[in-house]
Parts: sequence; structure tokens; C-alpha cells
Amino acid sequence: MALKSLRFSRDQRLQKASENNPSLKRGATGEAVVAIQLALLDLGYPLPVTTNNGRKLPDGIYGAETEKAVRLFQAQALIGVDGHVGKQTLQKLEERTIALSLAQTAAGAATQNFSPQQASMHRTLR
Repeated sequence: MALKSLRFSRDQRLQKASENNPSLKRGATGEAVVAIQLALLDLGYPLPVTTNNGRKLPDGIYGAETEKAVRLFQAQALIGVDGHVGKQTLQKLEERTIALSLAQTAAGAATQNFSPQQASMHRTLR
């Protein structure tokens, strides 16, 4: 599977994982793991140990906490749950992070078109 997003496509290790050659799993370390951890965080999966309760960037260590978050993501994405990041998991992570980015961009563009007075009115009318 060819990765499309810049978040994932620039990393050689993630390219290999997208082909299950091999997948990322507990014990892996490095920038590929950081990219996965950041995606999980962006999608709302907490990683308090990995980020020291949000006080630092992810540590890049695929430990128990990252595996647990991946398993939860897999279950919610309705794909096989094994705690490994391979072809299916990367495809779903990429789809969802792209969708989130597009939604955030659209929301930002919508609010930029409002004057402060219009934005206040919009909040009131909700």
C-alpha cells in the first residue's frame, strides 16, 4: 500500500510497515513510532506515560501504552486487533488523520470568513 500523507510517506520504516514487511510492534523505537504516537494523539487516544502527561513530545518507544492505544484504535476502526501497526492499521490511521486535517482546515477557513461580531452571533444562534 502506498502511503499518501506527508505524515507517514516520508518514513522508510512506515513504508515497509504498510506492506507488512514487517509491521511495527512492541519493542520498536524511532521516528516511525513517534509518527504513529502523534497520529494516535491527534485522533484522541491518550498516551500519558509516553508524553509525560502532555508535557513532552512522544518518546518513540512502542511499549505497552502504545500497544494498548493501537489495539483500541483497531477495535474502533473495525479491523483485526493485534496491537501491530501494519497495512490495515496504517491505512485506517492515514484515512482518519487526513479526514481530521481536512475537517480542521475547513473549520479554520469557515471561522476566518466571520467577523468577530458574526462569530459571536453564530455562537449565540447555535
